[in-house]
Amino acid sequence: MSEDTSQATKQEEAQKFSELMAELKGLLSRLESDDVELDELAELLTRAAQLVQQGRSRIRETQLQVREIFAEMEDADEDEA
Repeated sequence: MSEDTSQATKQEEAQKFSELMAELKGLLSRLESDDVELDELAELLTRAAQLVQQGRSRIRETQLQVREIFAEMEDADEDEA
């Protein structure tokens, strides 16, 4: 992995979910416009796909964290009973 790729990955990981969604909405608006050049289309679609993948990953991670928290709470309740 090149240094540029590594830095790009770190920046993507640091991006908040709300920022991902805002960027994705902007890309979708751009894609829906009639003035997108063919050369730019592939770049926009690639970035949109990356954002969707990152968003899904964040959602899965959050779901796992929430499940773990609830499991810990249930364990604590059982220990108290």
